[in-house]
Amino acid sequence: MSFKQKVHTVCTGHLDSRISGLQHMLLEIAGAIASETKSTAGDKHETTRALMQLEQEKLHHQLHELVLQKNNLEKYSNVPAAAKIRTGNLIETDRVYIYLSVGIGKLTVENIPVMVISPQSPLGAKFLGLGVNQQAEMNGMVYVIKKIL
Repeated sequence: MSFKQKVHTVCTGHLDSRISGLQHMLLEIAGAIASETKSTAGDKHETTRALMQLEQEKLHHQLHELVLQKNNLEKYSNVPAAAKIRTGNLIETDRVYIYLSVGIGKLTVENIPVMVISPQSPLGAKFLGLGVNQQAEMNGMVYVIKKIL
């Protein structure tokens, strides 16, 4: 398995873990809403129920976003190395590896830090179309491209 495939696998596992966590929280909230019994303080009951439903809606939205992110990540699993950077490439720079796919953030793969960023992010957009030995600059930091995987 190549390093890029390992990075992709770690990203998928990270998203699966977050999705599973949200699904578990949604089940807990659904159970709490179902078991909430009407108390003598009716307004308190309604307020508690409404707050739980709001939290449930927020978690459903987060879950939807994570599922979309995972679907997008899968599109980039087999993007080959190229002369110019495009979405789905793993970029080795003089500073850090960058996986241009979805916005996850910093992960560690085989004790190597990898920034997993979206091509729509400010830094990701600067890398698109660049080649080996070219550089991208962001917030005063220069990233020299060593390899495109």
